[in-house]
Amino acid sequence: MEALRVSINEWIRDSALFDYMVDADALLRDPKNPSFTDERYHQGDHLHPNQAGGMLLAQAYDLQKLTGEA
Repeated sequence: MEALRVSINEWIRDSALFDYMVDADALLRDPKNPSFTDERYHQGDHLHPNQAGGMLLAQAYDLQKLTGEA
């Protein structure tokens, strides 16, 4: 499953299909153990973000790029 996760994320990052994306995987990963979500950012399942993880994701969005507004 880990190889599939890595493969899918690489495809998303490298494909030219998207005008804009926020790399949630890179933001939430544990730098010491990249197979897992950082303990600070998940709600106990290493999959779904907790409030701190959600805030980190929300702050990563560039609203001008997302909406196309200057």
